[in-house]
Amino acid sequence: MKCPICECPRVEFRYRMEDRFFEVSSEEFFLYQCNSCGLLFQDEKSVSKVIPSLYPSGYWWEASGKLALLEATYREWVVRRDQLSFVISAGPPSSRGRLLDIGCGGGTFVKLANEEGFNAYGLEQSQKAFCI
Repeated sequence: MKCPICECPRVEFRYRMEDRFFEVSSEEFFLYQCNSCGLLFQDEKSVSKVIPSLYPSGYWWEASGKLALLEATYREWVVRRDQLSFVISAGPPSSRGRLLDIGCGGGTFVKLANEEGFNAYGLEQSQKAFCI
């Protein structure tokens, strides 16, 4: 496997992850780090095999009214306390670099990462997601 950015062949396994919150998948996901540029990434070949199973029918739930505010508040709390804190801890201390969230959904992670000083962007192909 090579780094998808600089194509360096020296990459190392760094983290094993799983879907703890949304329980859409029982798969394990692995993050690798490039020894040259420092990029943290998933292996495209492994991820592409399971992508269809990660977005089953009904995956995009739409709330309205007060329920939408409650859902958004909870989602931000989870993303800030779990996913964003993981990204912050995975990098060098006080490092706030560029982030690309592929499959960003409604953009919650991107929004919160930017608030924390990252230069974050998101891509989303689903028409049901509302990406910022």
